[in-house]
Amino acid sequence: MKWPSILIITACALLLLPFRAQSAPDLLDVMQTELDRSMATFGASEVPLYYLQYAVTERHTYDMQVVNGGLEAPQRSDKRYLDVDVRVGSTKLDNTHRIRGGNWSDNYSYRKQTDFPVEDNPAAIRAALWNSTEQQYRQAQERFTKVQTNRQVKVQEEDLSDDFSSAAPQKYSEPITRTTLDTTYWQPILKRVGSFLASFSFVQESAVRLSSGDVATYLLSSEGSRLQHGNHYLRLNMTVAATADDGMELQRRFGYDTATPEKLPNEATMMQDAQQLVDELRALISAPIVEPYIGPAI
Repeated sequence: MKWPSILIITACALLLLPFRAQSAPDLLDVMQTELDRSMATFGASEVPLYYLQYAVTERHTYDMQVVNGGLEAPQRSDKRYLDVDVRVGSTKLDNTHRIRGGNWSDNYSYRKQTDFPVEDNPAAIRAALWNSTEQQYRQAQERFTKVQTNRQVKVQEEDLSDDFSSAAPQKYSEPITRTTLDTTYWQPILKRVGSFLASFSFVQESAVRLSSGDVATYLLSSEGSRLQHGNHYLRLNMTVAATADDGMELQRRFGYDTATPEKLPNEATMMQDAQQLVDELRALISAPIVEPYIGPAI
């Protein structure tokens, strides 16, 4: 038996089999599963949870910069943050109700954004959602007890409007994309412009920085709202700094903001603006010193 021939035939047969890439789980679907579970669990408690909202903010940043003529290592950051909005009681009276006579911490506490898993791991995502929801629910429970106690010991309020107004659920979804910077194109340009700014003897500090940022928001509420949308930010900055003869620190800055790499300026435009920055800084340094006005003695 010729094993090599069999192995080759088997390998070829495997290559002909259809290949299906395993797609990442949809983040909103995982969030929806956990939201439904939390509503069923805490909604049936003695102090019922009647409204729950999850908002996940995803941020991806990438920075390239040349400082004083030297190209620095690129910096990348990928993070997600979770914000949980919990309301217990009823729409008429809930944990957000103002406590009359309370101190600052009783009425102006804020919801804290917490770190959230960056990887699309359903188990990790659900665990993070459950932990934050349970913590927020316990805190809301405690505050609702204070609200009820405060109402019992105080005279009737003049404003008897509800603490929460229901709204029609909003649904919107758009594809979430990431900005791709061509580093082989931009790094030489940043290097040349940065070296030009640093070549002047009176320029003590200079920097050219290109930053990209992608922000995506995923939002779910127990009322049925389901939102997924994103934004893109690109910023190109040039900075020069010097010190005047009298010790005053001088700085000039120029920047470009856009949403796509195609709208960033080309090298020729950057060089023209860099020259203008240098000229403005030189003019500030050589400007005559104006003595402060001192009025006549009275």
